[in-house]
Amino acid sequence: VFKEYISDFNPARCPIYYIPTMRVDSRASDLSLLWVKLDQIAAKRRDRKGIVHTVSYARQAEIAQRSRFYASMLINPKGEPATETVEQFRAMGPGAILVSPSVGEGQDFVGDTCRWGFLCKIPFEPPSRIVKAREADDPEYRTYQAAQQMEQVFGRNMRGRNDWGENFICDEHLNWFLPKARHLVTQSFHRRFRCVGNVPAPIPLGGP
Repeated sequence: VFKEYISDFNPARCPIYYIPTMRVDSRASDLSLLWVKLDQIAAKRRDRKGIVHTVSYARQAEIAQRSRFYASMLINPKGEPATETVEQFRAMGPGAILVSPSVGEGQDFVGDTCRWGFLCKIPFEPPSRIVKAREADDPEYRTYQAAQQMEQVFGRNMRGRNDWGENFICDEHLNWFLPKARHLVTQSFHRRFRCVGNVPAPIPLGGP
């Protein structure tokens, strides 16, 4: 027996904005459009802290090279635990941006420690023999893992009923992925999800 209970979080306090921009994958040789969109989002939110979930260290490095807000960014070194970097980020003031592939789950960013998040792409597990074997047993395995990871990422900055935070994704693979994975995410995710054409105005600092 499976029973899902709807979250009592107000969707207006924790929207997930999908801004169709480009397909983000290994075949995309130029991610300029994605980084422009990231900077547009950050530019409207300089009075609060945010997290960029890069999914990979390669994209983390590219953001450091391309973003005009690099001076405000905190980047955890590859191969080292993110713990120390996360604590530094918590202590920083408004405008700070944590750029990391390793804080998508298991971390709580309550209140002003994070008010917006940006997920660079749908977080698919990289192909491997183990993944292929698991997909042979369950064809939805990789889709399920990506959907669950995505929902985890979008929960890092909404940690209680009175909290609030925005999240963004611009990967156009979502056009086919979300219909395919519709039954693999919660109803609450769908209530929060909004497809928009432009970067929306930020939630007021006092909350919606």
